[in-house]
This record gives sequence, C-alpha cells and structure tokens, in this order.
Amino acid sequence: MILQNEDQLRDPAIRKKIIEAIGSSENKNRKAEAYKRYQCYKDQTHFYVRNLLIRQFDANTVNEMAYALSNLSFLRKVIDKKARVYSYGVEREMEGSDISVLEKEADINNAMKKTNRFLELSKNCALYIRPQPTDIEGEQVVKVTPLVPYLYDVVEIAGERERALCYILSDYSPEMGRAQAVRPNSDGRTSSPMGLVPPISDGIDQIIADSPADQKTGQFVFWSNSYHFVCDDRGQIIGGPNDQLNPIGEKPFVNFAKDQDGTFWAQGGDDLVDGGILINSMITNVNHIAITQGYGQLVVTGKDLPQTYKVGPNKAVRLTYEEGDPVPTFEFKNSNPPLDQLRSLVEMYVALLLTTNNLSTSGVQSNLNGTIAFPSGVAMMIDKAESMDDVNDQRQIFIDNEPHMWRIYAKWHSLLKSRGELSEALSSLNIDESGDLIIKFTSPKPIETERERLEVLGMKKDLNLITMLDMLKAEYPDMNDEQVAEKLKEILEEKMEAAVGNQGQQNNEQSDDSANRPGGDIDGDQRRDRGVPSGADPSQGGVENESGDGREVPEAQ
Repeated sequence: MILQNEDQLRDPAIRKKIIEAIGSSENKNRKAEAYKRYQCYKDQTHFYVRNLLIRQFDANTVNEMAYALSNLSFLRKVIDKKARVYSYGVEREMEGSDISVLEKEADINNAMKKTNRFLELSKNCALYIRPQPTDIEGEQVVKVTPLVPYLYDVVEIAGERERALCYILSDYSPEMGRAQAVRPNSDGRTSSPMGLVPPISDGIDQIIADSPADQKTGQFVFWSNSYHFVCDDRGQIIGGPNDQLNPIGEKPFVNFAKDQDGTFWAQGGDDLVDGGILINSMITNVNHIAITQGYGQLVVTGKDLPQTYKVGPNKAVRLTYEEGDPVPTFEFKNSNPPLDQLRSLVEMYVALLLTTNNLSTSGVQSNLNGTIAFPSGVAMMIDKAESMDDVNDQRQIFIDNEPHMWRIYAKWHSLLKSRGELSEALSSLNIDESGDLIIKFTSPKPIETERERLEVLGMKKDLNLITMLDMLKAEYPDMNDEQVAEKLKEILEEKMEAAVGNQGQQNNEQSDDSANRPGGDIDGDQRRDRGVPSGADPSQGGVENESGDGREVPEAQ
C-alpha cells in the first residue's frame, strides 16, 4: 500500500486497510518464504526436506525414512562465509563521543555481524533501535536488534518505493498447519508443499519462556518519522504515547537492502535456500538406499511354509516338507545400488551451487575418497570453499548506513538521559547525534604458518624495517608498551648471560687443548716465558731452525 504522506496514518480507515493488506495471501507468502529462510539458517532444514520428499513418495514411506533424514547446515555455512564485513574487526571514531565504550555496552559489533548475515540471507534486513528496560526499575538502555523480513511490514513512499514511509511490527505464526507427522494421503502422494510444517508451536502463549511463534499480542506497532502508536486488528489505537507522536522525530529503523529493483522488498537468494533443502533431500535418499538395500532380502520357497520368520545369529530356522513336496529353499538376495553415482551427483550439485554463488572450490578435491564419511565429506567441501565476493562492495552498504544507526542511537540516548531514565552505567557517557563517524574496517590477513610468519618478521628485521621491539609487539599483541619493553630486557639479559657462559667455556677448552699438545710441558712453557722457543738449548747461543733438523741458526747481532 502506498500513502501520499504520513498524516494519513491518523485515519482509522486507512490503518484498517493497511492491517488487512498485512493479512493478504500475497504478504503471507512473502513472510512464509522469509520464515523458511530463517528456519533453514537456524538448522531446521529437515522439516522442509520432509515437505520435498512427500512430493516424491507416499506419506508412509516418508515416515519410514525419518531415521535417515539429513539436516546438514548448508545454508548457514554459506551465508556465514559470504557475510564477512565485520569478520576481521572494525574501528570507529567520533569526535566528542564515547563511542568506543558505547559500542561495547550496546554490543554493536555482534548486532552488525548478525545484520550482515540476515542481509545475505534475505536481501532485506531492518535494524531496530529502541529503548529497553533493564532489571533495575526505572532504568533503560538503548537496544539495537536486526529483524528478518517476516517480523515487519512497511508502507512505501509514493514515488520512492524503495524507501519506507512507515514500519509496522506485528506477530507472525506460520500458517501451514499444525501437523507434527505426515498423514497418509488417499492417493499416496501430494503435490502440496504444505504437507508437513515444523512442530514449533502449539498456538498457546505459555507463562514460561515459549516459542516465538506463540507470542501473539494481536497488536500492530506503527512507526513513522512523526507518529508512533499501537492499534488492534480493526485499526483502533490502543497504546503508545498519549499524543501519538514519535519522541525522537525519526523512524527508529535503518533499512539494509541488496538488489532492490524499484520496490522495497528485494528479490533473489532462493537458489541457496532451495539448494540446501534439495542437497539434504538427496543425501537422505542416499542414506536410505544404502541402509535398506544393504540388508539382504530373505527369500523362502516351498510348500505350506510360515509367512513370517525371525532370523539372526542365535536363531535356527527349521524347514519341513512331505515326501513328494518341492524341497524348500532359504536364501538372502542382495542388491547392488549405484551409491557411488548417487554420491557423485550430490557432490556435483554442491560444487555447482557454491561456484554460482562466488564460492571457490579450488581447494577441494573433485571427489571424496572412501576414508571420509559421505555427509562429512560434503560438509568439508562447504567448509573449505572460499568466498570470492568483493568484501568492499558489502562494506559500502554498512559505511553508508552505520552513521544513520548511530544518529538514532544518539537521539534515544539523549532523550533517556534528559528524562533520568538512562542506566547508571551509560548516564556518564556522551554521544553527539550530529558528530561525524569514521569507520575503518580491518582487512583480512592471508593465512600463513607460524614458520612463514616468523620468517617474514626476520626478513623485516634484517632489512632494518622493524626493531626487536616491533617483533615482540607482533608476537604479544595483548601486552602494552611497558610490558613489551620489559620482555625485551629479559630476553637481552638472558642472551647476554648465555654469551658470557659460552665465552668462559671456550676459554677453558682452549686451555685444555694447550696442555694436551706435544711439547706443551712445563719446561716448554717456561722457555716461552723467557723468550726461548720450544726445542732450543738454553745453554747455547743459537736456536734451532724452523725445519727442526738440529742445525743451529746464529743469533741476530
């Protein structure tokens, strides 16, 4: 629904039409698709695998296959690999603001990581910034929460359909039925995709912590730049501020979207979700075929034989027959299912799905060897796939939107602080809603071994690009400058002590060598002390020549 201006929201008839549109089949299908993506991301793929299998087999067969049902978290692994904006860290600066403390208190980095993942998952994600009470009565903090698309609706701006005039928060419960097991169909099969749904809810909002699907209030929370109120399903206002005005004068939402094409809700991403379901369905078939056809099928022939048998290593089977009757036979028949071909089919599909989503499989073997369990091998293929998306393209979306988020955060922070409702831990902190935010994302470092890292540091040291102090800072990043300097002092002192010890040992070894040399007796040493070479007769005036042949050499005059 498109409105010309937000003042139209004050009309109960308009609000009722908006709520009726929220309950339309088209909008329910949109939310059901968004909910399916979220469920698969949260490791609930097996429910949708059953829905796919029941299109192929009868309900009784699908129930029998439950033991072999695969639930590999394919979608989560891929999404987490693609969502890398905040994976390597981020630094924020805002002059005159305590933003470094606030981002930790509000757990901003985790909220932004989740936003990045939800954006990759659903192509749309709304960051909801609003006050939330603490355990201390009368105190509140500012909470930042990413929302997946099934949790909210929007009214588009006339002429700018990619932007929201108003956000509406409401309950959502999957309306695919409440069945917890597949019911046999009269025709044996069904073409309906709603044959089975996750048993996530009993439809009752319990007093204890309960499923989100049961938390129904029947209320619709409207937010626009000027207005904020809560109304029922007839469009009548039942809650919110008395004046129905937005206290911060701005919608408390930041819209993150990829690939919008003239409409608010972006399209795309179905291949990953449907592919994850299909891969698990194919693996389920492989598991079921391998197990059921791995057992031999008992075949007994003869006359008047029992219809059922209990067999096993501790069971004896007795076959009797009368004279003239055919001799009974008792044997097991074995099949030879093409398991290798089926496994190769799954691997091929996984590889194609990864490469078409810019995930490289170059580091993965083209086929899995027999020493690796099949599901584990597929998981390994996913795990080793590397994203080739340009992370700078993703970062730009967050560089553009984070300042908007902090501006809304600052408005709530200032409002709660002025009312004396801000928590004590945050009341002393400041943030300027008009301040310029500087965001610096940390670039990923190439993977290197410990030996390679040390070799690089050594080469830099040899080229006088870094000092020993720099090397220690790299080795001990958690130490401050004083601790690193003290560590360097300890290393140098230990190195000096080792050098002195080695020098003393070398001197001792040289003394031992001199004492053990031929002619190295006391007389020889005394002669050298008197300036008489070894081997010369001190009673004569000459000295032996160097050739040692006994001929005297006259003394120099």
